[in-house]
Amino acid sequence: QEPLVRLDHVNNITFKDHIFEYTSGAGIEIIGGDSNTIESSVLRNIGTVAVSIGKLAPDLGSLIYENTLYNGDAGHNNGIVNCEIYATGEGGVILGGGDRATLKPGNNYAINNDIYDCSRWVRTYRAGIFMYGAGNIVKHNLIHDLPHTALFFWGNEHLMEYNEIYRVCM
Repeated sequence: QEPLVRLDHVNNITFKDHIFEYTSGAGIEIIGGDSNTIESSVLRNIGTVAVSIGKLAPDLGSLIYENTLYNGDAGHNNGIVNCEIYATGEGGVILGGGDRATLKPGNNYAINNDIYDCSRWVRTYRAGIFMYGAGNIVKHNLIHDLPHTALFFWGNEHLMEYNEIYRVCM
C-alpha cells in the first residue's frame, strides 16, 4: 500500500528514464523539498495515483473542502515532465503546493505529459491531473481516454495552458 518511491523533504533529486510499475499503492510521493523532478519516465500499472506532489490523503477532496488553506506539504519547484502515465487505479497526478493565505506560489508543475487510461478502479472524481493550493503549473499535457474529468483544480493563481484534452467523461 506504500508508494514505490517517497521523497520526503529532500532537494534536487531527479528520476529520469525509469519505469515505475506494479504496485497496489501510489507510484511516487513527493513531500516537501525543492526542485525534485520525475522526467521522461513511464508510470503504469499503479494501484492508486501515479505521482503525488504533496502528502497522499485518503479523501483529498473532503480535506481541501474542510480546510481551504491545505497545501499538502508539497514543497516548491517539484514536478513531473515528459512522462507517460497510464493504467492507474485512481487518477494520474496530484499536484499541490503554495500558500493560499499569502498567495505565495508553490511553482510545482506537470508539463508535457501523456496521461490516459487512468481511474480504472475509482472511476469518478479522480482526474488526470488534480491541482490544489496556489501558484502551480499545468501545461502542454495530453490528457485523454478517462472515465471522468481531465483537470480538477482548487485554489488560486494557477497557470493552466496549452493542454490537449479529448475523450474524457466517458
